[in-house]
Amino acid sequence: MPVFDLTSVESSANQKWIDSMIYQPYATLLQIVSPVWEENLRHALADKDIWTKIASSKFDLIFADEVVFFSRVVSSYFDIPLILYNNWGPMSCDANFITRSSLAYVHSFVPPTYSDEMTFTERFMNVLEYWHIKWIWHGIYIKFNSICQEHGYGDACDNIQDAYKTISLYLMTRTDAVHYPAPYMPHVISTEGFFLDSKIKPLDSAYTDIIQKAGKNGIIVVSFGSMLRSLDDKMREDFAKAFAAMPQTVIWSYEGPAPKGLGNNTIVNKWIPQESLLAHPSTKLFVTHCGVSATFQALHYALPTVGVPFFWNQPFYCHKLTHRLKSGKTVLLTEMTSEGLKNAMEEVIFFFFLFIYLLG
Repeated sequence: MPVFDLTSVESSANQKWIDSMIYQPYATLLQIVSPVWEENLRHALADKDIWTKIASSKFDLIFADEVVFFSRVVSSYFDIPLILYNNWGPMSCDANFITRSSLAYVHSFVPPTYSDEMTFTERFMNVLEYWHIKWIWHGIYIKFNSICQEHGYGDACDNIQDAYKTISLYLMTRTDAVHYPAPYMPHVISTEGFFLDSKIKPLDSAYTDIIQKAGKNGIIVVSFGSMLRSLDDKMREDFAKAFAAMPQTVIWSYEGPAPKGLGNNTIVNKWIPQESLLAHPSTKLFVTHCGVSATFQALHYALPTVGVPFFWNQPFYCHKLTHRLKSGKTVLLTEMTSEGLKNAMEEVIFFFFLFIYLLG
């Protein structure tokens, strides 16, 4: 397994590391990514300058991402209250943080196609996967605790695994529009879409000109998030050919090698003003990996989607946009062709705007 290179997101090692996770089961993903978490924890615990600064600063509160395990040690060692944030939604990496009150009806997000109405077989698999994940996390926590003990932090190391017992608040990105009803403890708080811009920034003249030239056909916005900035040869060629066949102008956030088959209607930039484009009335479709931020943007701006999930929670959110909200289609990478992707985009655009017309 290649080591994740934190200094260069464009390195081939990083690309192989990302590719190794595509469409892997959650249990396998944990085993792929846990060495990265181990190294992050090891380096943070070894940095005595950081510990000295924390000790002298006398912080009143720690606010950290759920998978920043260093924060749990600091919280216990200095007795500082800890708030953890989970961007994924009500589907914590560690099953302990959001306890499943009844596995018979409160689904996990693995497999992503399960709902709150499961067959007996699905209920059985839901329970089995839940305990499978807990077993894997037990092994991961043993390694984390060992690393922490090596650096001499004693009982504070126990909080790496026991943080679900000691945290003050647990914030999660959740909405009733996507997620199913489920009971949560009082300290588990929904922060529905707080990261959305309250005031949309105006587009610069370059993008305004692109949209004007697109005319009544409008634009399609394509973005696969911050991690998937580059794609392999076949993927990017399939995407490029499908986009080239569309009558809309396609604005694609991408920074890898230039794809073969790129059409004159496709503008490729490393960075695009994504939220400003999604908010524009000329946007006809959002092609997305269905990350949490992208999912909430699609909901907020009432856009139809073609979801192309890669890994982690993306299949879950693509499935919910397609089948729970019925606002688009999902195209699986394992089955994707340029023709199939083009057909999916055409179908979603046609039926969405037919629906809008009929509501008229």
